[in-house]
Amino acid sequence: MRSAGSTALLAGRRARSSMLSWEYIGRAFGCGPEEALERFGETLPDVDRDEEV
Repeated sequence: MRSAGSTALLAGRRARSSMLSWEYIGRAFGCGPEEALERFGETLPDVDRDEEV
């Protein structure tokens, strides 16, 4: 069984790999885009190149 933290991490990374914005992911987790980036931390070069955090 997974802990809540690892489940959230997996959900955040899967959302990002589905090309959802850091702003959208942050709202889903009750934080801002900067905190979402810090928390889930995987950037996607093709997606994040032109995106402001």
